[in-house]
Amino acid sequence: MVQGFGIIYSELIYQFGTSKAETGWIPSLGSGLLLGFGPVSSILVKLIGCRGVAVMGALSISIGMSASMFVNDVHELYLTYGIIAGIGNGMVFHSAVVAVNSHFEKSRLALTILTIGSPASLLTTPFLTTIWIDTYGWRGTFLLLAGISLQGVVCGALFRPLENKSPAESDETPVKLASIKVELKAIFSISDFVLFCLYSSFGTLGYMVPYVLVPAMAAEKGVSSLDVPFITTAAGLLGIIARLVAGVIVAKGLVNTLLLHGTALLIGAIATAACAYFSSYQMFLIYGGILGMFTGIFGALLSVITVDIVGKSNLNMAFGTLSFFHGITFTLGTPIAGWIADVSEGYGNGLYFASAVFAIGSVISFCIYIRRRRNARSLKSLINQISIQKGLNLKVAHQIIGGWTVAHQIIGSRKVAHQINGGWTVAHQINGDWTVAHQINGGWTGAHQINGPWTVAHQINGRWTVAHQINGRWPVAQQINGLDSGTPD
Repeated sequence: MVQGFGIIYSELIYQFGTSKAETGWIPSLGSGLLLGFGPVSSILVKLIGCRGVAVMGALSISIGMSASMFVNDVHELYLTYGIIAGIGNGMVFHSAVVAVNSHFEKSRLALTILTIGSPASLLTTPFLTTIWIDTYGWRGTFLLLAGISLQGVVCGALFRPLENKSPAESDETPVKLASIKVELKAIFSISDFVLFCLYSSFGTLGYMVPYVLVPAMAAEKGVSSLDVPFITTAAGLLGIIARLVAGVIVAKGLVNTLLLHGTALLIGAIATAACAYFSSYQMFLIYGGILGMFTGIFGALLSVITVDIVGKSNLNMAFGTLSFFHGITFTLGTPIAGWIADVSEGYGNGLYFASAVFAIGSVISFCIYIRRRRNARSLKSLINQISIQKGLNLKVAHQIIGGWTVAHQIIGSRKVAHQINGGWTVAHQINGDWTVAHQINGGWTGAHQINGPWTVAHQINGRWTVAHQINGRWPVAQQINGLDSGTPD
């Protein structure tokens, strides 16, 4: 519904006589809060679980859409459609990402399939919106959208908690907010994640601009109102195909995800700049297909790359944090482009703005890719040095996003090393006892099992937190700012 707002956008400008920038705040607030509400959604998922958050979100969308039919001023839609429905979209989206990742821990394809719903809606929503506006007006259209949104309550209620997991691990179990602070420190200690937030935010700054401006631009240049919906439909159809293909490619490890992500943004930058010169329906239709492809790949791989960088266990908080930054840029993108279009009295310069931010994002993504490749080479060299010095039989098992997962075999036991942000996570088993050492950003921490009890030590930014689960029990010790907490039974 967010990406298909372009049809309603033109109608609201006509009905209320508002500027492009002023009206642009409506979809921007909605799409911004869809992502920007991520951190709050992360906390809610931890406290009440994915099912409860999804149901609450669907209700919020329906309430916001219903209230939108009663507004008498475009600014009131900022609250009803932008904020109330936007928050609901954010709750539904985030809970779905976490739920799917929890149930399909080993499937990267599942995460990309999850994102197909957005382009799939573009196959029907533009046509239905056009028909509804002609038949029932824009107020009746919002009421019908509210009814459709209410079906999300049923879908959310079908979410189920994971089986065969301890209460402490279940996504339905309340946890202390103190652990959230620890998670945030952990993910922000990973420099690649910070850079990923930066470059993907440039992508989201321009993401919604073509979906909103291009249909209006096509109508202004004489494309029939019956043909305009086919532009976004082409984006939806090619978006589905692109997401599926990208999911298969990534699942099979055929292409580096960062490289694919950056390339998609670069193609989007070139095509969007070219679209400013289009005037025929056929050219707009071609651009619609390209738009669906590059935005489809960009959106589908966000959660996949997040997992690659921070790990599955940190996805909930990391993706929520990433969504927060994206929410800010989503909110600002369309109004900025609309303001540029108002000042220049044409949609073309608004598209140039989107093209520019796509290009900046792609350059940063390529820089991150090169950096991680260099780290991988350095790590491979270090592995060979350890092999020679220690006489270890090292076997390289996997290469993931430029980082290495290395399996060691010593005296019949397996030792696993992970590179996190250019550092090492090394697990050694010696005489039945485990020693786990983590190097994050150059700092080392050790953990030892002596006579049965377990402790795992992490050093994050010079502070210590200790947490491990064994047979369903959580011995947790934390030292934060010099304060120790005990280990509960």
